[in-house]
Amino acid sequence: MSDKLRLPGRSKDAVLQAVYRLMTTREVFIDGTLVIDVKIPLLERSSSDIFNIIPLPIMKDGLTMMIELKQQLMVYNYELDSYHLITQPILNQCKKDGENEYLCNGNLAWEDANDNSCELKLNELSWHHMI
Repeated sequence: MSDKLRLPGRSKDAVLQAVYRLMTTREVFIDGTLVIDVKIPLLERSSSDIFNIIPLPIMKDGLTMMIELKQQLMVYNYELDSYHLITQPILNQCKKDGENEYLCNGNLAWEDANDNSCELKLNELSWHHMI
């Protein structure tokens, strides 16, 4: 196993419980032999945090404006210094392991946190007048 990967579970005692809870199995009989296919998720060692993005109203041409967000959550990976924007329904599709750990399938399109695209994308967002 690569040094960049780890088994689920935060402590040595919790690893076996997490592996049992998160593994998937498929069983089949072939010529009188039971064959069991076991899949155990491996996690990256780097940690990420999930932030709820809260837009703040701004004044523009004498009007109070508010940004309408397409993705309300940002996943920030400290080791990669990168982020990924997601929605709550996408996060809800992930398996929850423990209180604050999510296990998500697939590859995230990480954006470099140093490229300032968060600020540049403000020009692409739709603005709504607040009454």
